[in-house]
Amino acid sequence: MSRTRYPAVAGQFYPDQMSSLQGAVDQYLKEGQELLQSRHADLIARSDQLRALIAPHAGYIYSGPIAGSAWALLANSARFQQVLIVGPAHHYPVSGVVLPAATRLMTPLGAIAISTQLVARLAARPCVQVLDIAHQKEHSMEVHLPFMQRVLGDVPVAIAAVGKIDQSEMAELLAEFVLDPSTLLVVSSDLSHFLNAQAAGERDRATSARICAAAAGQIGPQDACGSSILNGLLEVVRAHNLICHELDRRTSADTAGSPERVVGYGAWAVFE
Repeated sequence: MSRTRYPAVAGQFYPDQMSSLQGAVDQYLKEGQELLQSRHADLIARSDQLRALIAPHAGYIYSGPIAGSAWALLANSARFQQVLIVGPAHHYPVSGVVLPAATRLMTPLGAIAISTQLVARLAARPCVQVLDIAHQKEHSMEVHLPFMQRVLGDVPVAIAAVGKIDQSEMAELLAEFVLDPSTLLVVSSDLSHFLNAQAAGERDRATSARICAAAAGQIGPQDACGSSILNGLLEVVRAHNLICHELDRRTSADTAGSPERVVGYGAWAVFE
């Protein structure tokens, strides 16, 4: 039986009309491509070695440009057959990793099929369960779906919300998908919250340095809301001699907010 998850934050975090949403996402991707071409042309040339992305999940006026820098790395890519988006659970207490019961996801750009293969592989792990209520209001994965649709078309997806979990267990789960060349892993995380712009910049700069150094276990919840996922991913990066590069990093003061109380956003790519 088909079950659909409908958007929880369309009209709040991003436009709820198809034409407006498509235009916004395309503009962020265009700006992202321009940034990559000016700062990271060498990474564009290595896009066939891409293993994972880290990208933020706030309202588009705040984090959309930075998410665009991450997703733009996939422009004209037809390599990935499926996408796994993993983000922190914000609205419901979660232990381990939880999946929705849905068989498809809806956005204002249309329906996306849930990958039954990814779901089966995830569900085989003892730390994973189906908990639909944890996904009903969750935005950390939803906000990436329109970017995925514009860049990769109708590629099937799985979304997984993460709560309290051991780092090694998180790493073991993520490794299977990071090392699968047919699957793109997207880790959804913002950075520091509610510092002033200067303090946020300093903290986020230090967090980015730890991400690029694959310093697993050294990112705390005060550094990133997806810290448990990031630490697991960095353990995989270190164990398999992968490389993590910063693509973009800003705060809400740089995009649409006050400098007094900001949230940090960053984009990174993991390569072979």
